[in-house]
Amino acid sequence: MATFDSIDLNLRIIFLFNFFFLLCKIICNGQDAALDTLKENAFKKQVLPGLNIGQVSAGDVELHIMFRLHKYHSIMIAAGYDFNLREILDKKDFPAEKTQQTYEREEITPGYKRIFWGTGPAIRIVYDFNFWNTEDKTMFFSLSGIAKIHNYSSRLFCARQDYIMHSESAKQKVIGLCLYHGALFDSRWYVSKVYWGFGVRKRFCSITWAGYNDFKEEKFEDAENIIVPTIDAGWIVLIKTHRR
Repeated sequence: MATFDSIDLNLRIIFLFNFFFLLCKIICNGQDAALDTLKENAFKKQVLPGLNIGQVSAGDVELHIMFRLHKYHSIMIAAGYDFNLREILDKKDFPAEKTQQTYEREEITPGYKRIFWGTGPAIRIVYDFNFWNTEDKTMFFSLSGIAKIHNYSSRLFCARQDYIMHSESAKQKVIGLCLYHGALFDSRWYVSKVYWGFGVRKRFCSITWAGYNDFKEEKFEDAENIIVPTIDAGWIVLIKTHRR
């Protein structure tokens, strides 16, 4: 004879089974509806290659590829090489003897400047949430992660501890996280993406100070735990592989 506890347990098992079945059915129906939507709007799931015009103008050449997964979601990855226009414009040749001259306190080089020095490969991944859509325009929020190699050599650096100008080289890694807001404009041949926002960058740096006269070469890990805030804006042009 079944007891009250056993009946209650059986009811709970039946309820959980039916709940799981209904949940699976809802998910399956949602997937079917999503697939139907993608079939009706095929361009939303296309792969769109392109370039960030703003970054290219600053010497950061990366191939961007956007994956339009859904009406509300897309992912973009980018990889390339940052030639860093600042490195070309700011870097100056200097006589070796200047590296050991003593400078005034005002000449100290801020440590955060290192994050903007150097060249190297770069990669980023971006997630877009499209919160407002029309046929030709989409408004979105983006979360972007970035990683770069920013190695440099023979940069002038006046250190705080000795007020001496050093010839500095470094192997530097930079990582960052950014939050953007922007608009995406659809045309027949291409997609134009304009964005603006802010982020933070952090570096990991192995530094070498070149030796000169009585000063021996010195190598050390940069101990400054500096996180640099950034303001970013850009314009990305993506070519449509499937046209309406």
